[in-house]
Amino acid sequence: MARGSHPEHAEHDRTRRNLLILSLANWGIAITAWAVSGYLGITSPTQMIVYTVLFVIGLFAVAVAVATFLLEKFSHRPAPVPPQTVPDDEQGTTAATGA
Repeated sequence: MARGSHPEHAEHDRTRRNLLILSLANWGIAITAWAVSGYLGITSPTQMIVYTVLFVIGLFAVAVAVATFLLEKFSHRPAPVPPQTVPDDEQGTTAATGA
């Protein structure tokens, strides 16, 4: 059976794509927040709270981006293990069960 032919695989692919898009969007937010923070830090260094908050927002966006990327990469069910066949000449043995 092909990978894309099962409806469960289509749902997982859609979820993984959405998580990847969320990760990329958060990287964009972080880069934008840091760019604005750096610009404000150069042009008006007296308003330290503004660009400090933007920098912290960028750090939070990076944490969310990394978490969603890792979730997209590693949170999937492993493929089912097919039952192992045992040759007829091995008496008293059984097939291994998949975990």
